[in-house]
Amino acid sequence: MSSNSQLSFDLAASDRRNAPRREVFLAAKAGIRFDAPVACIVRNISAMGALLEFSEPVIAPKTFRITIDSALFSADCELRHQNGRLVGVMFISNRMEALAAFG
Repeated sequence: MSSNSQLSFDLAASDRRNAPRREVFLAAKAGIRFDAPVACIVRNISAMGALLEFSEPVIAPKTFRITIDSALFSADCELRHQNGRLVGVMFISNRMEALAAFG
């Protein structure tokens, strides 16, 4: 993907957001498998959702739970987009807690 098309993708994504995202680097766990949570990094976050980065490409289910132990935060998520190791989610629970912690 060229940098121009990536830029237009980024701008288009930011135009759809209802809450500004904050750039972060937080260790998290995502419940995308039945046997054990999968480690990931939260790259940006808002009261409405987050961008997760995994160490390898994953296939995320439509809904799952993330936990950020260092922030004492967890939320149920809905998959919004996925591109290899990057997974964008919208929180479907605990939005007020996300606003308090990351807003």
